[in-house]
Amino acid sequence: MPFDGAPASAIIGLTLFEDLKAQRQLVWNFTPDELPELALMIRLEQAVHKDRLPLFSLVQFGTVSNERGCLRYNDNAIAIGGILGDYDAECVSIEEAHRRLVAAGIPHLIYDTPSSTLERPRWRLLAWFSRPYEGSPDELEQRFKLMVARANGILGGILARESFNLAQSFYYGGLEEKPPHILWSAAGAPIDLRDDLDAGAIGKPERCKPELAADIIAAWNTSDDDPRLVTLATTIARNWLKKRGPATQPRGGRAWRLVWRILDWGTEDGLVLSDEGVSRVIQETGAALYTTAEHVRDMRQRRVYPLGHAPASGNTLHAGA
Repeated sequence: MPFDGAPASAIIGLTLFEDLKAQRQLVWNFTPDELPELALMIRLEQAVHKDRLPLFSLVQFGTVSNERGCLRYNDNAIAIGGILGDYDAECVSIEEAHRRLVAAGIPHLIYDTPSSTLERPRWRLLAWFSRPYEGSPDELEQRFKLMVARANGILGGILARESFNLAQSFYYGGLEEKPPHILWSAAGAPIDLRDDLDAGAIGKPERCKPELAADIIAAWNTSDDDPRLVTLATTIARNWLKKRGPATQPRGGRAWRLVWRILDWGTEDGLVLSDEGVSRVIQETGAALYTTAEHVRDMRQRRVYPLGHAPASGNTLHAGA
């Protein structure tokens, strides 16, 4: 069903990349009438691992490669036809996000990512414009960020920082035997026509300053063996090991993300798992055999959003959990 406020024949360019290197691109020009075809393309694309999936963007790029041979960079942007938003905080379901956008009257498509589960939802949003916009890279970036901020305001400020990057592209498709769940709506007016959303727009979230991180950490008490925290941390570590495999480096990327995931949880009575407690759990489960309490201590101090309690309300366990 065509949406109100723009002709159904409005053509939007979807730029496709076969991998992260983005050394080659293909532009598929689609119209809102072709939403079922777009959804089918996303659903049918499958790979054995997320890194093998292709990527796309609603930004069109020129033909000049950078020093790495990549076409996907800000200064090479020549037009934008919509926005892509990423959500990975694992609290708001794809159905709830869809409901909010439908209620706001924004045409869109949402699909969940390969790592998404019912308990820990992750998804990506496409919202196209009424027409493509051309301009300088700076002009395109300014418009792009405003449109993402409009969508972010509708969703409650939950979109990831990467959503505001003009040249950002995202994987689409699913893993073998796990096709993505997709929801869409063609009703309403495209987000570029909705100036009324500016009042509630929410821009790119700021990173916490190190001194603020230290203040937040100091406000919480730590426990080596609180059963609520140990049980939850053990579950997180086991699930992490099952999905992603063990962290082989004590301070590698997998170890950092696992530790930060555990540190994002506290109890309602003000406890978080201590450095020693985190290290013991991730070593005993085999998720990060070589990450010591000293490593965890350093990771805690460097946490961008420490303990999950800034800038959001954070994750808490009920006292009786």
